Amino acid sequence: MSSSPFFRIGRALPAVLFPVLILLFSAAANAQTKVDYEIAFPNAAHHEAEISVTFTGIPVGKPLQARMGRSSPGRYATHEFAKNVYSVKAFDARGRSLNVSRPNPYQWDVTGHKGTVKITYTLFADYASGTYSGVDNTHAHLNMPATFMWARGFDNAPVHIIFRPLVKDWKVATQLVPTKDPYTFTAPHFQYFMDSITEVSDFKSREWTVNWGGKKYTYRLAVHDSASEKDVDDFTEMLKKVVAEEDAIFGEPADYDYGTYTFIACYMPGERQKRKPTWSQQHPEGRWRAFSYDEIIARDKVSLDVSWLRDESLEDSANLPDPNILAQEIADDLRSALGQIEDILGDLERRVAPPAKISGGGT
Repeated sequence: MSSSPFFRIGRALPAVLFPVLILLFSAAANAQTKVDYEIAFPNAAHHEAEISVTFTGIPVGKPLQARMGRSSPGRYATHEFAKNVYSVKAFDARGRSLNVSRPNPYQWDVTGHKGTVKITYTLFADYASGTYSGVDNTHAHLNMPATFMWARGFDNAPVHIIFRPLVKDWKVATQLVPTKDPYTFTAPHFQYFMDSITEVSDFKSREWTVNWGGKKYTYRLAVHDSASEKDVDDFTEMLKKVVAEEDAIFGEPADYDYGTYTFIACYMPGERQKRKPTWSQQHPEGRWRAFSYDEIIARDKVSLDVSWLRDESLEDSANLPDPNILAQEIADDLRSALGQIEDILGDLERRVAPPAKISGGGT
């Protein structure tokens, strides 16, 4: 018979405790957080995406605080992405409607759940860029913070996402982790997901590898454009030179996640000269406005930093949240940042700490 301490402790436990332990382990398993997204484009002609997100593992009795991002990776100016979100609904795990309140312009609180909440909403996306998202009949160019809701307390939860293409020819180019299904991807946590811009279209693709120091690095290029195959080949050769020069400057390639890096080039201007302005003095919220040469020249220092759409949540003080809500949000953000810094500090201390000496008598 084994004389291990674990075996002896196990035998000493009363039999009645084992069902309790099983329940505790089950509760711990059920409390694990995860996030599941699904995005489709049935109304792409009108620049809309239909999105659902399911948050699992919410503390029972506490509201789910779902939010849209207010800034974008690499460009940290404030952008109120919530202004492009509407038709927000929430359901529990059985599909029953839940109460949704909006304490501020970029947050939705959901109550009455039992640990799982599914939120559905529509996103308006007519501006494909490194900051916003663009959807039409040719593609979906998705900047994640401008597209997907997230929730407080789910920073480290694994992410799973399914893309539903408009047509069967659409493919997915992204830095997200692929699966066996070409339209299903994962991310290890919130930050990785938000930093993985994605192109869904019938793009042209190229791939090449670089061997450096005995390690192989894979580079992928997705080009959404009406260019010829030769144009894409020429573009790829130029990109290879840029990558090689970068590697030479830094002495080695970057340690890319999963050994790959995906470039996305999206150039589909279409026949812009045929567009008709939707802005006018009678319709000041129009999103497409034409400026004449004389109007541009008359601007201060011929500035091309033009804008005309007002964000009432920023400019109208009457729409701002109560001061106590703003203060609480700032405090929550500071606590979250402090916790992350402490985690990093603890990790650094473990790495630099000398190995513990093991001492003991003979056996």
